[in-house]
Amino acid sequence: MIKNHCKIFLLSVLTILYSNILGQSTDRLCQQANILLRTLEKYHYQPITPNRILSERAYKLFIQAIDPHSLYFMAADTNILASCKLTINEGFVGQSCSSFDMISNLYRQRLTEADSMISQIIQKPFNFSVRDSIAFGSNDSIYFSSDIQVYKKRWNKWLKYQALQYLFSPDSSNDKPFAKDSKQLLAKEAKVRNKVGVKEKRNIKRILEQPEGFENYIASLFYNAITSSYDPHSSYFSPVDEKNFESALSSDALSYGFEIEDNPFGTVQISRLVPGGPAWKSNEIHKGDILMEVKWPNGQRVDLSDLDQDEVEDIFQSSVSDRMELTLKKVNGQIKTVKLIQEKLEADENLIKSFILKGSKNIGFISLPGFYTEWENQEVTGCANDMAKEIIKLKKENIAGIIIDLRNNGGGAMNEALSLVGIFIDEGPLCISRNRDEKPIVLKDMNRGTIYDGPLVLMVNGLSASAAEITAAALQDYHRAVIVGSPTFGKATGQVILPLDPTLQSTSIKSINKNSTGFVKTTVSKFYRLNGESYQQKGVIPDVLLPECNDSYAYYEVLYPYSLTSDAIIKKVYYNPLPALPVMQLSEKSKSRLSSDDRFKQIARENDSLQTAIKQLRTVPLNLESFRKKEAKIFKLLQSMDKVADRLSVIYKVTNVKFDQPIININPYKKEVNELLSKNIQNDIYIEESYQIINDLINYK
Repeated sequence: MIKNHCKIFLLSVLTILYSNILGQSTDRLCQQANILLRTLEKYHYQPITPNRILSERAYKLFIQAIDPHSLYFMAADTNILASCKLTINEGFVGQSCSSFDMISNLYRQRLTEADSMISQIIQKPFNFSVRDSIAFGSNDSIYFSSDIQVYKKRWNKWLKYQALQYLFSPDSSNDKPFAKDSKQLLAKEAKVRNKVGVKEKRNIKRILEQPEGFENYIASLFYNAITSSYDPHSSYFSPVDEKNFESALSSDALSYGFEIEDNPFGTVQISRLVPGGPAWKSNEIHKGDILMEVKWPNGQRVDLSDLDQDEVEDIFQSSVSDRMELTLKKVNGQIKTVKLIQEKLEADENLIKSFILKGSKNIGFISLPGFYTEWENQEVTGCANDMAKEIIKLKKENIAGIIIDLRNNGGGAMNEALSLVGIFIDEGPLCISRNRDEKPIVLKDMNRGTIYDGPLVLMVNGLSASAAEITAAALQDYHRAVIVGSPTFGKATGQVILPLDPTLQSTSIKSINKNSTGFVKTTVSKFYRLNGESYQQKGVIPDVLLPECNDSYAYYEVLYPYSLTSDAIIKKVYYNPLPALPVMQLSEKSKSRLSSDDRFKQIARENDSLQTAIKQLRTVPLNLESFRKKEAKIFKLLQSMDKVADRLSVIYKVTNVKFDQPIININPYKKEVNELLSKNIQNDIYIEESYQIINDLINYK
């Protein structure tokens, strides 16, 4: 204990000296944090006065951000790390951020020590024959090594765990990684051990050599810990971050249509999809997917799992090929390989594509992965207008009904969602919005008339969120569409991006000073259904439920730390819903089909098995054969479910709309992309069941 106090005292002295040199920087950080807190207090939907609760939340989130796997800090560091709680609790009164300097310096020291520790550990072969394991705590727990021996052991376990993952990597040319021979695997131990060491040391170097500077990087994580303490959708943006957030890829060059970023875990993930781009139209790539491997047409494979953002971008840019097979690890743990062909991204191109499912009845099919709009160019139309164009083309084909696929649609522009609902209903209220300390207001469809009034099915799943949920809830409230799938994500909140206002004198959001050194995306509103109930945390419950693949892996709003709770409001809303749809009868018919369909029965069975297996993953064995056995079970379940869900449908054939066919025929890029999209639709059992449901709806009428 005395040694710890001496260490803290020594660091405090060093901090004072350091602060005298960089006092202006420290003051600026503290001032920015103070402005951030005051801005959140003033504009956030559910403000939190700086207190012990806020400081505890921010402390946990900050430590998890800078040390997500409890690899860097030790128990002796607790007093220094916890000093930031007091600063937050007091709301940065006195503008003193000396605790941040202490943590920043300590973090730099621990990163350097970890780099040396890794160099030592990878000098010796890993022993995969001994019985050993690594434990992963919950999001609420913070684990620190008690002494240097425990610290070294923790790092050894972590590197062994990474090595085992590489040895059984499912993104290699071997499509049965857990069937690999043990001797062959162990022969690669030295290569894999070095690879793991290089990856971890690169990750440390990336943190220490951030382009915006180490202190500014840590400050951004600190600010984000504060914003995320209010709710999971509030975040801090530096001026560079804000510019990147609202930027778009060039529209006059060939592109795969996605952007990437480094994540805190040392891997590269999808950060954004460009509406209308190849990745967006594939409907198989989503934000947060981790890049594992790329395969070029000549057969060359490049492992991306241990590279950083700059290295991956260099690989993509240096390639002369216009197509690739990209292997990704999905947010649900599934490994997916997607074929992509570069296209010229044209701003005036209709970004939504429609198809016809030709079977006993001709049904239109439209997939919408996101609610896009063009904020700064009013001449470029958004997704609602593009949807209307596709429906007009489909109506000329004498379709009997339409299926709209909003699965994995994470939302976007709310005004586009409201306009899209207006395509299918006459005028009237669509949802209720409430801002902090204001009376609820009703958001309406102001345009009389409809573009399409025929049978309609809307597909959703656990990753359908925000604007997608507004659409599903409104169409369900009006009895305008049959909602099919699994419960949606449960995000019924709205955010705006605000410049940090140093004066805090603005009386409204619109009058905030635009000359800012930072920005905050903050939650300012909640949305409610027409009956006053919220789908926040609960999601929109489909009329016809289908078992979702990997359901036990689902990410829902309710699982996120500090998400706003669900509530209800009293607001009289007058609207004229259509006659009730026969959802009970449609649901019973679907259940009957699913009960005799081996594919859906298998998905339901394996979801249960997967859930049981995942519950046991808090402790992972580091013995080669034990790891093989435990991880193989989950991998095989995921692989099996993926194959089951991806089977050729024989009850309809996917064809193009006649209007689009000439353009597809003369453009080889569009032709090949169209073939990939058609194949995905043809092989999707969820679309097949939705086709059956809409046929039942038509026949019922």
